[in-house]
Amino acid sequence: MAQGGEAVRKWQGLMQAWRRSGYSQSEFCRRQDVPLSTFNYWKRRLEHARAGATDAAATTGFVPVRVLSNPRTADTPRVEVRLRNGRRLRCAADLPEELIRRLASVLEADGAPC
Repeated sequence: MAQGGEAVRKWQGLMQAWRRSGYSQSEFCRRQDVPLSTFNYWKRRLEHARAGATDAAATTGFVPVRVLSNPRTADTPRVEVRLRNGRRLRCAADLPEELIRRLASVLEADGAPC
């Protein structure tokens, strides 16, 4: 079965195909040989993920960011956290611990867009 981002892309494609098909969910699932419960799980999951996202975030996994100023310099102390999935989180050492925990949690999640 597809893992992480592959699974998300697969199910996004199936949701688009269902919407275009004109079939009911149960008929579409029967024709695609997909359990209706699995279809409904992914439908809810994708809708929930998209609920607060901008159009750009929904299609690319990223949101636009505008940097207003950059008060940090090369002299700013840094910290690097190695995550269980092999990714690394590098940030200023003075970031609040809770923010670092939240960032790490997002980056360790299955299907994280990095």
